[in-house]
Amino acid sequence: MKQRILALAAITVLFSFGNKAEAAGTATAEAAATIWQPIGIANTSNLNFGTLSPTGSDGTVTIATNSTVTNSNVTVIPTSSTRTAAAFRVTGEMDQSFSVTLPGSVTITSGSNSMLVDSFVADLPNQGGLSGTLPGGSSLLHVGATLHVGATQPSGAYTAPFNVTVAYN
Repeated sequence: MKQRILALAAITVLFSFGNKAEAAGTATAEAAATIWQPIGIANTSNLNFGTLSPTGSDGTVTIATNSTVTNSNVTVIPTSSTRTAAAFRVTGEMDQSFSVTLPGSVTITSGSNSMLVDSFVADLPNQGGLSGTLPGGSSLLHVGATLHVGATQPSGAYTAPFNVTVAYN
């Protein structure tokens, strides 16, 4: 009797699994990914306000992204040095757009003396996109800013690094 019950139970189990297998369906999906080359940025030219002389009043010197100089209450010595916006080569995936993050301000120093650089601006070449030839794109990015010169700013060579960050949109 036990053997009949066991046999009947085994048949019931097989029959149950058999019906479920017939009612099941199978579908196939594909896993996919696209890899972009990392976006990169390299400095090709530094931001240079040139050689300046205070006039006895606080003043400013602004370098636009096209290297145009505007000054107020500061004498810019015309033949002493080149005044230029910073320039960066941005590289990455062809035809992809990117955003630029600039510093809020930076303090440049000469020994214990300092001056503030702020109001950073960047041009977005190709409307913030990478162009060029395959396998990757590139753009030249220019960065300008405003230097604040004190009325009696001490002489010296003032410098400090600043960061510009780019990211894909």
